[in-house]
Amino acid sequence: MGEQSLGENSFILNVILTFSLLLMCFHFSLPLSLIYFRHFFLYLSSDVLTASSFYVCFTGTLEINCSKEIKIQGVIGPCTSLEKKGPSVADSIIGEGNTTAWKMCVLDKSTCLTVMFDLSSSDRANTPGAVNPQLYLQFLTSYQDPTGQSVLRVTTVTRRGVDSTVSSEELVQGFDQETAEVVMARFASLKMESEETFDATRFLDW
Repeated sequence: MGEQSLGENSFILNVILTFSLLLMCFHFSLPLSLIYFRHFFLYLSSDVLTASSFYVCFTGTLEINCSKEIKIQGVIGPCTSLEKKGPSVADSIIGEGNTTAWKMCVLDKSTCLTVMFDLSSSDRANTPGAVNPQLYLQFLTSYQDPTGQSVLRVTTVTRRGVDSTVSSEELVQGFDQETAEVVMARFASLKMESEETFDATRFLDW
């Protein structure tokens, strides 16, 4: 990668977003290239699926529905926007934004997407004594499994909103520090790639 400067080429971004396989080799008859392809098309055991099945699923899509108090800023990860507009789209964009649906060419067990939401622009009333609304997020993930069958997985989570100006104790109890570290690291990496004057050290220490 370093000798050929592949990491500095703009097409590397397309490789990441499409979950493609980049193989640099002099010719495909070398044993090294065969080993890489063998690992990429790793077979499942015959007692689980057919012998020609892979560990990967194809033609994946992710769609997010949420309550009106939540706005979707975007997604960081191996996906591309399907440009599906809606009232849940936030004005500010992070990663692949300005949409509520995304395309993923390939999914496997290690596929990870970071979804960024915005609650600050919510038009929720801040009237003292008002009941906090019941918020929800719904993730619809569809893909084609190795056998060719179409699969739709729907995950819905809900909880009542918390007014941090009144009490932050409930927010602290539900805070996942490890997840927050991963999100901030991916967010910092995104800004380093898109902003020339970005100071990652100062951003992470803030």
